[in-house]
Amino acid sequence: MKKVIWLVCCFIIISVSAFATMPARYFAPKEIKLKIETKGAESFKTDVIVLVSVKAVVGTLKDLELFFNYSPNLKGSNSGVKIGDLAEGSTKVVELTVRKASNKTKSATWVQIRASYFPDYAAIIEAVKADIKNYPNSSARNTLLSGLAKHQSEGGSQKKNEGLTYNFTE
Repeated sequence: MKKVIWLVCCFIIISVSAFATMPARYFAPKEIKLKIETKGAESFKTDVIVLVSVKAVVGTLKDLELFFNYSPNLKGSNSGVKIGDLAEGSTKVVELTVRKASNKTKSATWVQIRASYFPDYAAIIEAVKADIKNYPNSSARNTLLSGLAKHQSEGGSQKKNEGLTYNFTE
């Protein structure tokens, strides 16, 4: 009887640990990579050059637009730029000039970027199908693939947005 109880306990432990490692759901791979960095010092004694780079990681990003927001104590040279299509593996760099608007505020000093684009659902679907290592659970993978196929069949009519904030260290 002790052996039966021991076997049942072992089975329960193995079953629970196996179930715990299975993901509830998968997410599509990131199709875009955003990066913000400054060129030179961040002293604001002179204008600060901010380099914004956007890279298409999976598929072609269609109708790509970048929008920029600045903290209330900054003025930027640009509020947005239309890039158009960006092919997979390509990177576009946009240069912004930022200057101090006032020294009266004690708020944080930052630049925000928002990228708006139509994803390449066909490329995303192929990337998920080909990546069994990161998507090993076939049920969860198929759920993700059916959701992606649904978006693709709807013509990808809704733009996706991705954002990033850069905080200056003064």
